[in-house]
Amino acid sequence: MKASQYIQLAIANNRQVTVPEINIEKMHIQYVIDESGFDLPRDQLEAYMLSVYAATGLSWSPGENLLYLALNDEGQIETKLTYIGGLDLALQSGEIQAYQAWAIREGDSIRVFNDRMPLVSLVGLSPKRGELRGGIASALLPSGEYVSFEIDQIELESVAENGSEVWQSIYVDEMVKKQALWRLLNHVAITAFDGFYNTLTAHCEALRPIRKIEAPTKKTKFMAAGVVETSACRFDALFD
Repeated sequence: MKASQYIQLAIANNRQVTVPEINIEKMHIQYVIDESGFDLPRDQLEAYMLSVYAATGLSWSPGENLLYLALNDEGQIETKLTYIGGLDLALQSGEIQAYQAWAIREGDSIRVFNDRMPLVSLVGLSPKRGELRGGIASALLPSGEYVSFEIDQIELESVAENGSEVWQSIYVDEMVKKQALWRLLNHVAITAFDGFYNTLTAHCEALRPIRKIEAPTKKTKFMAAGVVETSACRFDALFD
């Protein structure tokens, strides 16, 4: 596709992109393709990823970390949102006004309210301050109401057992917050998520490379911009 076609695709989805912006996005996409290891025709994959950018307005920039490439059960490539991308969509759509997440450890105290964010008192900032007990994420809705969703210790242990080595590192608290935020998004950002994936189907599906390929990682994992994470971090793995 020519740059003018991507510009028209953006306009069709009430967005605006320029030729310089498309060229910058191409550089991001080339980096992601190089790091992903997917054995697909490069020009086809680039055209598909550019169409996703033009139609949704979300960048493939590794620095922004909004999207990732995944393989479905049939070995076909597909686009997925990271939790940061999900939060970005939820804020853009107005489904949430603000959000915050915490990892809860032994000794921490927490009080949940309907009219403000939870009051969380941590006994310290070190990830070694006490045994991990769970996580909680809260958001302010357009109605002015605050909602909170929790991830308990048993759920986290299950995710960690099937997860990457990050769960055994000093960054485990950040992974806990991430899981709690996914739980939150799955309940309050449904319209934004539906809109995103419907846009992909309507405007990008025709460009998606379709053929059988071997996954570069185990079936329970996906690769995004060279970073391997567990499928439990995907939004569709946490629906109740």
